[in-house]
Amino acid sequence: MICGKCRQEIEQHYGGDFCKRCFCGIIERRIRKRIRQEGLIAKNDCLIIDDDLCLHVIKDIVQGMPILIKRSGRGKKVLPYTMDDEINEFFGVLFNGKDIKNALENEKIGENSKNDIKLFQNITGKELKEYAGIKGLNWEKDYNKPYKKILDELEKKHHETRASLYNSLNELRRILGQKN
Repeated sequence: MICGKCRQEIEQHYGGDFCKRCFCGIIERRIRKRIRQEGLIAKNDCLIIDDDLCLHVIKDIVQGMPILIKRSGRGKKVLPYTMDDEINEFFGVLFNGKDIKNALENEKIGENSKNDIKLFQNITGKELKEYAGIKGLNWEKDYNKPYKKILDELEKKHHETRASLYNSLNELRRILGQKN
């Protein structure tokens, strides 16, 4: 098998058709891009990180940036929140007959404070588990969420369902933000 990015011969593939190095690079670039685009981390921020995988990723991403990282206290909390978490909450609103507009406007979907950073919001749980395995870190998160089975079935039938749902949710947020 050949890596879909660097075209080198590989024995085991990750995230589809990538070697370890390329797969990790893709995941880290996606996280880095989101942090930059949304302005989630700035110079001299104090980040509260109590998850080892979040700590590892943040240290790799913010190299040289003057920030303070602590395990507890006051500051921006870095949460191991994935795309699967976001979609599960969206399904909870959708399937329980709640008002989507109200939930999005009041941040009931992906609810957090302004000081929280959902580090893996644009990464699926499966991708994150593969990434953690490559980095030699443990990533065991309870994905027995109420709508996991529905999401897994949709993903089997329609590849990229998670990404499409996540993008649609962000577009809904954008549209609602423009109307306010």
